[in-house]
Amino acid sequence: MTPMNDYSDIERALLQFIISTHPCEQRELVMLHNKFTAEYVNETMSDEVIQALRERHLDESIELINNKLHPLGYEITHTKSQTTGSLYYCYVNTQQDSISQSATIFSKSEIECIKNTVEELFTNPEETYHVSSTRFMRICQKENKTPSQAEHLMRRLISDGWFDLEQGHLTLGIRSLAELKRQLMNDFGVKSKDTPNGCVAICSGCKDIVTKGIRGAKCRDGCWVRFHTQCKENYDRARRDTNDANICHGCSQQWESIDVGAVPHKTERYH
Repeated sequence: MTPMNDYSDIERALLQFIISTHPCEQRELVMLHNKFTAEYVNETMSDEVIQALRERHLDESIELINNKLHPLGYEITHTKSQTTGSLYYCYVNTQQDSISQSATIFSKSEIECIKNTVEELFTNPEETYHVSSTRFMRICQKENKTPSQAEHLMRRLISDGWFDLEQGHLTLGIRSLAELKRQLMNDFGVKSKDTPNGCVAICSGCKDIVTKGIRGAKCRDGCWVRFHTQCKENYDRARRDTNDANICHGCSQQWESIDVGAVPHKTERYH
């Protein structure tokens, strides 16, 4: 490997920033990466190597970082906002049970509170994918948490990106969707043609988890098709001139959108 392809101070600075601020929006990360590369100076390197480093793209830096992180059970991954479509980068634990691996961050009882909340989010047959803050307090109470301890835990989970607070309801945050995707799919089962009773809906467009999106109001019982709103718009645009436009590809019924995980768009976060 040539020095031009080596892990450099650019990647070290980028990794530190992602760890300290994740989830990090792609636009912000691109601007920061451009700043790091433009200002990069190393007196021990030739002008040719310095120039090559300054021309390095963000994706190249992320790949170099992940080469270092994968043996340690971590990686930088990205997922998109289900409402805006913006990409976010996250520093995630790739171990199977990511919540339990957070034992150094959360106590055993706190981990149980988190697991029980996530289970309630995904096992609600109405596909609401949110729980009220009051319900979260009750879940914590079962783990012998005082109201102040439960409130403190909720604030931590929101601040760290595990959950969002929307009009008094907790929904999965971008960090959870990125880090827990495989675990959620394994624990609760994927809703699909073969397993319509699965609890984890996957977007037919982008193939990421749907906890805020749409389904067909006229679809047959057991139809597994779900979309993020923007993904459905892209899907329809690609099929505008076909015979199956506006027809559900899962049950062949006329598509009429109805919300999944319907909560107010405005998101409040604790800082």
